[in-house]
Amino acid sequence: MFYTATGKSLDGEAKEKLDYFIGETDLYEVYLIYKPDITFLRSNDSALNDIKLKAIAARNSKKEKLVFATAKYMGQKELSSQNITFCQLPYAIHKVVGA
Repeated sequence: MFYTATGKSLDGEAKEKLDYFIGETDLYEVYLIYKPDITFLRSNDSALNDIKLKAIAARNSKKEKLVFATAKYMGQKELSSQNITFCQLPYAIHKVVGA
């Protein structure tokens, strides 16, 4: 996913962090709100919400932020003000994890 979004390889292994940050390039910071757990993926916890937005914004980076999640609970105006591009994870991911 990181490579597809940025064209760059992820240095090291992505570790779970409170702000869901997984890596960066010279242009982008990438965030993935994901756990390989079907219950999590079907819950509101897997969505980009105000709490997660504040955690991401707290990094105070000027880079474009790509945030991958199952859903978002805010408008584009709020995201644009934080330099965030929302990228929706496909619903089919529920089937992959649940298999």
